[in-house]
Amino acid sequence: MKSPQIMVAHPGEQHARRAVVGLQSAGMLMQYVTSFYYKKNRLLDYLPIQIKHRLEKELCRRRNDNIDDSLIEMIMPFHELFKVLAIRSGFPIGFTQYLTRWRNHRFDRHIAEKVSQFQPDGIIVYNSAALQTLLQCRSSGVMGILDQTIGHPMTWKKIIEEESSLHPDLFEQATDLLPSNQLIEENTAEAQAAEWVLAGSEYTKRTLIDVGVAAERIKVIPYGADLKRFVPNNFEKEVWPKRKFKVLFVGNVGFRKGVHYLLEAIKQLNHPHIELHLVGGVEGEGRWLSKYDGFFKHTPFVTHDHLCKIYRESDVFVFPSLHEGFGMVLNEAIASGLPIIGTSHTGAPDILKHGKCGFIVPIRDVEYIQQYILELFEDSDLHQEMSLNASKVAKNFSWGKYEERLTTFLKSVYHSNI
Repeated sequence: MKSPQIMVAHPGEQHARRAVVGLQSAGMLMQYVTSFYYKKNRLLDYLPIQIKHRLEKELCRRRNDNIDDSLIEMIMPFHELFKVLAIRSGFPIGFTQYLTRWRNHRFDRHIAEKVSQFQPDGIIVYNSAALQTLLQCRSSGVMGILDQTIGHPMTWKKIIEEESSLHPDLFEQATDLLPSNQLIEENTAEAQAAEWVLAGSEYTKRTLIDVGVAAERIKVIPYGADLKRFVPNNFEKEVWPKRKFKVLFVGNVGFRKGVHYLLEAIKQLNHPHIELHLVGGVEGEGRWLSKYDGFFKHTPFVTHDHLCKIYRESDVFVFPSLHEGFGMVLNEAIASGLPIIGTSHTGAPDILKHGKCGFIVPIRDVEYIQQYILELFEDSDLHQEMSLNASKVAKNFSWGKYEERLTTFLKSVYHSNI
C-alpha cells in the first residue's frame, strides 16, 4: 500500500524537526521547508578555530543530523536571522512580535504557492503561519494538517483579562502578551480550514472546541523527550534536611507560565529546607520579581548539558502554567526521574495519573502547590516511589513514540480518504 508523501512547513523551530525525522524514517517525507536551516559546509573552516566552534555550536541548534539535507528547502533565511538578532538584542516585544507576524505571513504565502505547484498528498503546517496554505489545500484537494502548538489565543485572552483583575500589579508585563483580534481570527480560520488538527494536549483540544472546531477533527498526540539526554540520577542523594529540598521550574519566567503563583507558594511556605530554582529568561524587565527576593535562585541561560544536570540534581518539578500547548519540559522532568506538579492547562494530565508520578492542580492554586511540595518533602518514601514511576512513564513519551504515533495517524487518515 502506497505511503502518503507529506510536506512539512514551519518558519521557525518548535518540534517540527521531530515530525520530519519520523516521516523520513517511515518513507513519507516529501520535503521539509523552513526559514533557516544549517547545512554543514566547509566555509567555516576558514575562520579562526575558536570562532568556528562557537558559531558552529550556535548554528547546529538549527539542524538535525538525522534529516537528509537534500529534502530540506530554506525560504527567507535572512528574514529569520534578522528576527532572531532583534530578539536577542533586546528590542521591544511589540517590535519582535511584528517581525514574527510579518515573517509568518510571507512564509505562509510562499508555502501556499508550493502546494499549488507540487501537489503533495498532505502537508503539516503550524498555527499563525498556515491560513493561506490551508485554503490552498482545500481548493487543490491536498490533505491540510494544522499543528496547533499552543492553546487557542481566544482562551489566552480570557485568562489575561482575568489575571488583570486578580493581579493589577503584574498586568504591566501582560499587556504586550494580549493577543490581537486579528491573531484570534486567523487562528480560528486556520483551524476551521484544516482537514485535521494536531494538538499536543487535551487542554489545547478543549480550547479549539471552544471556538467551534469539531472534536472528531482533532487528534491529540503528546510530545516527547530525548531519553538518551534526560536520564535519572543514578547516585543516591543525601536525604534532606542534610541538604535542601530542590524545587525546579524551567521555562520563560513570566506571566503565561504562572511563575508568580509558584513564587507565592514558596514565599508563604517560607521553609528553611526548601529551595526554588528558576531556570530561563525573564520576560520584560522583571520588576515584579523584587517582592520575592530571597525566595528563589535564578539561572537565566544554561547549555543543554547543564540543564540535564540541573534536572538530575533537583527533587520535584513544578509547572504552574496558565496556558500551554503541552510543555515539553514536563517530559524532560519525568525522564530525569522527577515527580511533577503541573496545572490542568498543560500536558501534565496527558502523561500522568494524579498521585502516581506527580500531581495535577488547577491553575492559580497556591494552596495545592504548597500542599504537594510539602507532601513530597515530608514523605521520602512517597517521593522515591513517584520518582521511580516517573522514569517508567517517561519511556512511553520519547520522541520515538511521538514519531510513531504521528506517522500511524497520518497513514490511517490518508488511506481512509482514498
